[in-house]
Amino acid sequence: MTILGQMLVEDGIRIGKQEGIQEGITIWKLYTEGESLETISEKLQIPLDELVKLLKD
Repeated sequence: MTILGQMLVEDGIRIGKQEGIQEGITIWKLYTEGESLETISEKLQIPLDELVKLLKD
C-alpha cells in the first residue's frame, strides 16, 4: 500500500472511532435520562437488538 493509501486508511479508522465514541455518549446520555430503548433506537436509527446488545456490554 502506498503512503497516501495508508494515511487515508488511518484517517478513516480515527474518524470512525471518534464517531463511535460520540454515538456511545449520546446513547448513554439518552438512556440515563430515561428515554426508552425504542425511542433511542428510532432517534439514532440503530436496530433495537443492536442497541440492547451495546447496553449489555
